[in-house]
Amino acid sequence: MGQDQDVANRVQQEAADERRVPRAYTAADLGEAGQTMADAAKAAEDPVNHPPHYAQGDIECIDAIEAALTPEEFRGYCKGNVHKYLWRERHKGGDQDIGKARWYIERLIETLRRK
Repeated sequence: MGQDQDVANRVQQEAADERRVPRAYTAADLGEAGQTMADAAKAAEDPVNHPPHYAQGDIECIDAIEAALTPEEFRGYCKGNVHKYLWRERHKGGDQDIGKARWYIERLIETLRRK
């Protein structure tokens, strides 16, 4: 079992406690410091903002894609995904696809603000 799976298992086991995140967990493990274990477990299962199948260790696929592209290419990538998710929402993903389109719009805005 990999390190990511170990962390996910610990988070899920402790989620019912509604305790504050112990100091042993790092921000890389759980996101924002001070969130409850239930919040961390919910975030770990978020198919729009942090789909677990798009992460390898501490690196999410979107970050690797952004690093591999020029800023202009990444802008086009984000815009293309917005169109894709809006196009298919009535036939495949429904509200979740609307959320994914929004996520790409917000990522594009964040990227443009970093310039």
